[in-house]
Amino acid sequence: MDQAVQKTKELLILIFSESLKDVTKLAIPFSGSLDSSLVAFLANAYTNAKITLYTIGFEGCYDFGQSLLAYRLVNKSAQKLRTLLAGKPFKYKRIKLTDIDLRTNLSEYLAITKDTDKVSISYTLPFFILLKNIKEKYVLTGHGADTLFGGFHKYLKTQNLKLKMKDCYKEFTENLEKREFKLAKYLNKKLILPFANEKLAEYVLSLPGNFLIRNGIRKHLLRKVADDAGLPEEITQAPKKALQYSTNVMKHLRRIEKYRMLNAARG
Repeated sequence: MDQAVQKTKELLILIFSESLKDVTKLAIPFSGSLDSSLVAFLANAYTNAKITLYTIGFEGCYDFGQSLLAYRLVNKSAQKLRTLLAGKPFKYKRIKLTDIDLRTNLSEYLAITKDTDKVSISYTLPFFILLKNIKEKYVLTGHGADTLFGGFHKYLKTQNLKLKMKDCYKEFTENLEKREFKLAKYLNKKLILPFANEKLAEYVLSLPGNFLIRNGIRKHLLRKVADDAGLPEEITQAPKKALQYSTNVMKHLRRIEKYRMLNAARG
């Protein structure tokens, strides 16, 4: 297990160093989760870029409280590296959603992506709105961490974990082209997705299943990597919460008739 932690950490550091070497200003969608906190921490350590963390959601949502706590913890942890590495303090901003935001952007989102899946709409629509509200061209995200490192609850119920994860990861990469990359191109943004890196995926998917999910704890390996990197337990052991619920987006989307009327593959 220790070898897997070190190898995964080394691969991530290499990915961050190479993909961010020419970036001067960087936006990171930031929920305060394990994934976004690790992405922010490593980006801060291995780039000279000025980094702004963006949290999106409705007033009073879980993510606003969690992201502020995580921002302070990640910034504090990153201070230990700044005397040795290039990192600078983060900026932290909130994007507050309204029902009007969802209504006015839903039609545009559907026209671009042709998406009819209510679930994917519920977490990709706020990402689209976030992209529209940031000035930075380069956007670094934690997309794919749940898929690759065993973060989904459905993984707990499968009889063949590794096969299920490989199938889900293949679907994830295909959907990136249909949704996230298409939205980014439309808005003239450049997405950087460390967890969609082929070498990282090949390595992680070659590991035993109990490295990824152990005793019912999902993303076991990634938690260990974050711990080894220097993030505090409040982040490394934080429970997973789906974005559409932690931002209160799903609650408000269900009030929109156009969304309710969509025929979805998954409701």
